[in-house]
Amino acid sequence: MAKTGKLAAFKLGKKTAMVNLPAQFVTASSSNAKGQKYSNLVDYANNKDKIDDQNNESITELLDLKKQFNEADYATRTSATTEQEPIFSSDKLHYNNHDISVLRKRLEKAQSNGNNIHELAFSLRGDWLVENNLYDPKTGNIDQDKLKHAQQKVAKTLINQGFKLPLGESDRDVVWFGVIHQDTDHLNMHLWFTKETKKERPEMLKQSGPFKGQPTGVIPLEKIELAKHEFRKELMKDKSRQKRVAILKGLGQLKKDIILSSDEALSSERYVDQIKAIFLALPQEKKGHWQVGNSNLMANHTKVAKANHLTNQLLNDLFQNEFKEEYASFKQLGRQFDAFKY
Repeated sequence: MAKTGKLAAFKLGKKTAMVNLPAQFVTASSSNAKGQKYSNLVDYANNKDKIDDQNNESITELLDLKKQFNEADYATRTSATTEQEPIFSSDKLHYNNHDISVLRKRLEKAQSNGNNIHELAFSLRGDWLVENNLYDPKTGNIDQDKLKHAQQKVAKTLINQGFKLPLGESDRDVVWFGVIHQDTDHLNMHLWFTKETKKERPEMLKQSGPFKGQPTGVIPLEKIELAKHEFRKELMKDKSRQKRVAILKGLGQLKKDIILSSDEALSSERYVDQIKAIFLALPQEKKGHWQVGNSNLMANHTKVAKANHLTNQLLNDLFQNEFKEEYASFKQLGRQFDAFKY
């Protein structure tokens, strides 16, 4: 995303992703080797007047986490924030000098104990902020408190569910902080977090390879998607949330109607030959042990590839004939539901 050179001057009318959530992390060993300190990320005094993981999303515009250590005021720079005390965490929405001092010491302890530091960046487009009463383009006002409360909730989810086990061994064993940046065409919220005490649980350490014994850094994509969903849900205004629920109910009812009517449709003579062809294409030596869902219907080079292709064609015919109206409505509601995510 591009720098605007202004605060709260977000682009409107740009139908790109509502929330983009790239994730990156760096290891303590690589930071130590370069003389980089985790605490540099929150160098509050200077601003008073990644190892990228292939399973995580990435955007080229996000400043590499490794480079952020060299940006002394990256988190709190005045060109991106409007608050006097922009850093927040689980306990307070505004960190003062004392809070920052404690935060720095905890980050230094986490680094000395060999823990990774993670960053996730929430990117929210201006139109979505306006739709949900989070941003007034006329005044430039942003409901920062509501945004911070949403990130507090999501941070807890990521820390407790983003790994094989909760990242911390207690509620006080993880240190995290966040900040809102306003100097790009989308609003950005950053979240940095790390375990404070030394990792010793085998499930949380690499068991083989060149990084054996070091903390794992991967946050599975499905966990990131869960965080995005929770973040959107937390910030949606009631009207949008009610509309979303209504669409989900409509999708569920259409799905139910199609399934209930499928037996009658398939029993007609129109599809007998197609059903027979599917049966004959199945591996007869596996009769009685056929399973559904082991491969995509369009997958090739499997024992059931031919049967899957024939089944896919049968479904297409059913949706073009018997369920044409229901399927059209289903796709329309599906597009409306996608609009809540993108």
